[in-house]
Amino acid sequence: MQVSRASLGRSVGAVRGRALLAPALSLVLLLSFLLSSPMASATPGSGAMVATTAAASPAASTFSPNVGSVSGTPTHFQFPLQPVTFSGGAIRPASTGVTLLPGPFRSTYGVDALLNSSGGSPPFARNMTIGVLAWGDGYNPSDLQTFFSTYYPSSFPRPHVIAVPIDGAPPPGVNAGSDPSGGSRELTIDIEWAASMAPGATIYAIYAPPGTSPPWSPTGTSLEDAVGYAVGLGNLTVLSLSFGEAQGSDPSLESAMDQQFQSLVRNGTTIVAASGDDGGSAATQPGSTCTQGPGVNFPAASPYVLSVGGTDASGPGPEVAWSLSGGGAAASTANDPAPAWQELGGVASYVARTTGHTRQVPDVSATARDNGYFFDGTLSVADGTSFSTPLWAGILADIAATNGARLGEVDANLYALAAIHEAGSGGASPFTDVTSGGNCYDRANPGWDQVTGWGTPNAVALDQGLRSWSFTTLTVELSPSSSVSAGATVSVAAGPTTSSSPALAGARLNLSVLDPVNDSWVSRLASALPSASAGGWWHGNFTMPASLTSSWVNVTVVVQNGSAWGIGTAVLSPAPPPAPPAPSIFDILLGNPLPVLAGFFLLFLVFRFYSDRRRAVIRGPSPGELSGQPAAPPGEGDAAPPPKPERRGTSVGQELTPFCWKCGANLSGKEKQCPSCGTPFSS
Repeated sequence: MQVSRASLGRSVGAVRGRALLAPALSLVLLLSFLLSSPMASATPGSGAMVATTAAASPAASTFSPNVGSVSGTPTHFQFPLQPVTFSGGAIRPASTGVTLLPGPFRSTYGVDALLNSSGGSPPFARNMTIGVLAWGDGYNPSDLQTFFSTYYPSSFPRPHVIAVPIDGAPPPGVNAGSDPSGGSRELTIDIEWAASMAPGATIYAIYAPPGTSPPWSPTGTSLEDAVGYAVGLGNLTVLSLSFGEAQGSDPSLESAMDQQFQSLVRNGTTIVAASGDDGGSAATQPGSTCTQGPGVNFPAASPYVLSVGGTDASGPGPEVAWSLSGGGAAASTANDPAPAWQELGGVASYVARTTGHTRQVPDVSATARDNGYFFDGTLSVADGTSFSTPLWAGILADIAATNGARLGEVDANLYALAAIHEAGSGGASPFTDVTSGGNCYDRANPGWDQVTGWGTPNAVALDQGLRSWSFTTLTVELSPSSSVSAGATVSVAAGPTTSSSPALAGARLNLSVLDPVNDSWVSRLASALPSASAGGWWHGNFTMPASLTSSWVNVTVVVQNGSAWGIGTAVLSPAPPPAPPAPSIFDILLGNPLPVLAGFFLLFLVFRFYSDRRRAVIRGPSPGELSGQPAAPPGEGDAAPPPKPERRGTSVGQELTPFCWKCGANLSGKEKQCPSCGTPFSS
């Protein structure tokens, strides 16, 4: 069989392709090694910063949110009211046997003094409205009648309670006592304790239908409808929320409720929410307290609410932190950064220790241990921030009544008052600090902590402080604001964001530099600056500390004349560190020579393989070898005239030794026919 030149070319090309495959693979391996070596150093950027910061915050990495609900299915909102039993009695001691009713706390927390501070007839809270929101079968009017006739001063104006069942929830009645969801018990506590602190207030008892199976929580849709009703009222002084779920477990529901909360605070409503009864572990099922990773509850973690923790006032001495008070830092994965008003005072050091600098919980606290309530015809006792939360709602309604106006989002003002007093000015403390006790993850200490926040209320000082001080947001400008080297001077300008902001003349500029990489306050720089120039702006300088690798610069302005408080935040980007010099090839070989030696060995094998194949091609195969058939015997072959043989063979000077095209025998170049097979040819 005759083999065409094209067939021969394909065969030789296949051989050459296989020969080139090995060096290509070797080249890929060698390039991979070089690119992964220190010589190809990565460009410095924020990715390394994030990784370093995350590694410095193990608490955040252990947080594992519980699975939440989707719209239309039962949520995991749950708030156990009865004392929680679990192993480790040192954290949760046995009940003291006392029953603490709201009355004594009107004196302890300064409500009585506030009501008498007008010098004439107490204003009470007759024109104030408080919304308490829960779910279940409502409340039993008979329970409320007994409570207010037995445990409420006869000289106080009675509260006006308005039932608001949502989405088909039943009206109030005797069936509330057998409600398996616990929502009726919760609603009853909220009404009794909020009204006890705010005599004469109108209480809107807003409740959604319970779920159809344990844990009997409402659907997300019904809960949003309940909050929507509160928004629609348009005149609520305070809204109290004594429930929660692990923050981040239902992002869609949390986002929807945050939007509703924004509408409420724009209307002038103050929102208070319970921090939880899980000791800071964000437990959503009874019995799991302190066994999960640290976490906080929503809506307590929302930046639009005042989060309320718990204390224990059942002992003979001062109040201590309640061991199951919820608290901690919001998860960075839930995108809840700390509000600007938490980047100041003692709480700022807690913010600095969290990945993402997230919202800290709680803000304040009050009694949550061995508290009494009347439900289902019986005086009962229970624990929970379900008591401290409506208590704070009532006190804020009293302060609003004394001021003659609703307070709206009060968090910034309360933090301002606390920070001013912490700095040694501002008059009487608006809070009673709780400095002993603790929960699963933190201890109460002087100043702000993750168990009791700033502490319990001092109603008179709170009222005076809120009357005397106002809050404004500042605009802060830094020059330069990026690529600032150590030792460089940074100029700071700060002033009111809007023309309607309070006058800030005579202020002091407190400048704090926070390094998120090391999660610590590197320096807290304070300097007295001159009075505001035209337009109400302040100007000053500071030197970039040498230890900073990445920083936020928080600028706070404290006014000494007692008229206003302002805070603003700006971001400073330091110069990136210089890239290390690229190592030489000798450094790479000395550091790890094995990959390089392996590469040279592969190249040697490829060279040998390619050389062997080339010699085989030069020798020239016979047509039988190429076609897989034996060579034809003499006298046989194709009928076509034989082609002119190619002059191929081994090199001899400038000439090539010819060979027979049919049998492949080498010729001397003078024969007229092949001496082996007799095939004729012409030169």
